[in-house]
Amino acid sequence: EAQYIKNAGTQAAKGVKQITAAFKLALTGTPIENRLSELWSIFDYLMPGFLYSYKKFREEIEVPIMVNHEEEKMDRLKKMIRPFILRRLKSDVLKDLPEKLEENWFVKLEGEQLELYEAHVSQLRDALNKTSEKEFNSNKMQFLAELMKLRQLCCDPGLLYDNYKSESAKTEMCMDMITNAIEGGHKVLLFSQFTTMLDRLAVRLNKADIPYYMLTGSVSKEKRMEMVESFQNDDVPVFCISLKAGGTGLNLTAADIVIHYDPWWNVAVQNQATDRAHRIG
Repeated sequence: EAQYIKNAGTQAAKGVKQITAAFKLALTGTPIENRLSELWSIFDYLMPGFLYSYKKFREEIEVPIMVNHEEEKMDRLKKMIRPFILRRLKSDVLKDLPEKLEENWFVKLEGEQLELYEAHVSQLRDALNKTSEKEFNSNKMQFLAELMKLRQLCCDPGLLYDNYKSESAKTEMCMDMITNAIEGGHKVLLFSQFTTMLDRLAVRLNKADIPYYMLTGSVSKEKRMEMVESFQNDDVPVFCISLKAGGTGLNLTAADIVIHYDPWWNVAVQNQATDRAHRIG
């Protein structure tokens, strides 16, 4: 799985590239996820030196493409790598599966949740108005942290306030979607970036007597495989998965519905087995 060697500076990538083999193969659904250096790292494993050293690759290809948007350089890179890439779409190899239906479900904040959100927006706006460009540039991480708090408030104010007892609009809709899916005989994959959000949803699932599995980064590799196999074969209808723990290496064909509780809107949760993907905003 080439996902693990996209960052050439990691110990995993360095260790894998020390292995001598007569034939090498890299499998990935996203050869370029964030930057061209990821593609370079994969080829540095497959065919060391083919895309030059990273310094030369960055100077001659990456910067001209990413910064200067030089189409000639992009065409050159495509011609270089095309003979070594075999791409297969789901529609090419899994013809028996229906087309995936993706839906965005929007929820209106109300009551105490809306008041808390608007109060934080007002505080952040005031802080930005009083901040010079120089101060902003030196405190970007602080402002990004405040934006993350706004996202958490949209999910459930309980993520920030331990004493918050009111409802969360997104949680209520999520539980309705899960209940309707189970009543229809479906199995559900429930994704969230925040493990604390999954914990709060687990409390609601327990109250509703809905059995589930929970996969986060704290789960051992052995337990992870055990849960995956069980979910494929038993009657447990919900699998709660943190994005970091379940982003790669999962094969959960028993599920036919995905719910992404707190999506980044330009990133879709992909699962070849599912025919419905819902994102709650």
